Amino acid sequence: MTEAQDIVAIRQAVQDWAVWRDAGRWDRYATLWHSDGHMTATWFPGPQPIYEKDRLDPVAPDAVLGLDQARLRRWPEGYAHLAYLQEEAGFTVTDGLPGLTGAAVEHLYREGDAWLEGARSPWIRA
Repeated sequence: MTEAQDIVAIRQAVQDWAVWRDAGRWDRYATLWHSDGHMTATWFPGPQPIYEKDRLDPVAPDAVLGLDQARLRRWPEGYAHLAYLQEEAGFTVTDGLPGLTGAAVEHLYREGDAWLEGARSPWIRA
């Protein structure tokens, strides 16, 4: 594969991952995982995502989630469940990531606006 073909394939996989995940198409979503059940991703130090949609969907229809609601409410709505699970797994979770509103997302939009006006991108290394 050429580098351009690699880029197209990666972009398509990322796009499909988000669409299939949000649509609940778990059969298609599973095709992006390794056969032993793990998935890895490496992100470049670019613009942060805006955390706007966060939920846990039990795979088994009769599953009941027993989450500590006080712990869950400690995190911003846009990534509360993700942060809860990461903290439960022993990871240090960054607080104050961009959601739909607030200082973090306003800062991200200001950087994007400045770039559109011709400023050097803080996300791209020269």
